[in-house]
Amino acid sequence: MHPATTSTAAKAAANAGRMTDMENQKAQAESDLADLKNTNADSEAALEAEVKRIAALHGECDFLIANYDYRKDARSKEEEGMKQAKAVLAGAGFA
Repeated sequence: MHPATTSTAAKAAANAGRMTDMENQKAQAESDLADLKNTNADSEAALEAEVKRIAALHGECDFLIANYDYRKDARSKEEEGMKQAKAVLAGAGFA
């Protein structure tokens, strides 16, 4: 065999080996990318669920704040009614 042919064949073999390595690296990178996309999709779904939960809590808090005075008044009336009922049971008369 001619020395130039041997050199060319060796270069071709080395290039084929590098090409195989590069293809393996590309396949690994594509696999990693797919995994990251799945992880990202899962994270986005979890974030969306958390945003909905926070919105629901915000609605509940708004209701409690909006009705605080009404509920406070109702508790005071209930407490006064309980005191009167206790007094009636103890023998006091309210007319």
